[in-house]
Amino acid sequence: MRPEAPSSPTPRLSARARFHADLSRYLGARAPGTRLQRLGVLLRTEPLWALATFRFGQYLHEEASRPVRLLCKLPFALAHRAVSWGLGIHLYPQTQVGPGLYIGHWGGIWVSPHARIGAHCNVNHAVTIGCAGEGERGPELADRVWVGPSATITGPVKVGEGAVIGANSLVVANVPPQAVVVGVPARAVSYTGSARLLEPRTPGASVAQAAAAVAPETAARVQVGPGPGPNRAVVRPEAPEDPLRPAEPSASPAVTSAPTVELEPPRPG
Repeated sequence: MRPEAPSSPTPRLSARARFHADLSRYLGARAPGTRLQRLGVLLRTEPLWALATFRFGQYLHEEASRPVRLLCKLPFALAHRAVSWGLGIHLYPQTQVGPGLYIGHWGGIWVSPHARIGAHCNVNHAVTIGCAGEGERGPELADRVWVGPSATITGPVKVGEGAVIGANSLVVANVPPQAVVVGVPARAVSYTGSARLLEPRTPGASVAQAAAAVAPETAARVQVGPGPGPNRAVVRPEAPEDPLRPAEPSASPAVTSAPTVELEPPRPG
């Protein structure tokens, strides 16, 4: 029997292709039309500045020739330091990050060079993904993981595909796929996954989807309001009951009216 030829490994995307995937998530959320509008999104969205710098650093680290690396080493170092100081986003070129990374808000984000992040993940502000102690093994996040604000993932832990890390959670153990973990230390509370929390393509829908994931009755009162942000929404308050308003009559079955009976007047005696 002739042995089968080993399958060729999946080619790795270039740093440029990975940045295009990052950019498409922001453009999809705002749905711009023209190239000028897309350029405006790029200039107005601070996390994209950090992602552009990060992907350029990956290009220098992985793909560029030695002369190009030497020529661009100092400009990249200055840009990386400016992003770290100005935006508070610390992403190192050595960190393995898949395409389609979405940073919801900038500030206080630190990702270890030894960490691994899969494709189409969401990271919010004040998130720490790092090593514990002096070891060089960092966390490994699979695809489509949503990390909430102020969450910390530390040590050689593995976060399964589609998992959700709640805000202010501390993850020190492995997280199963599609699990929603919260608390210190983080524990699984459900297995609904991250599908409703990942950045959608329609403005304001992520707020409504997040409300539906927590309380469906709240999602019914979410309205998309005007504003520059893609997720600007207003929750309509429930109308208070007016004590002076008369109660509405309850629905009751129709009553058939009785037939009219005419009485004759008494005759004179």
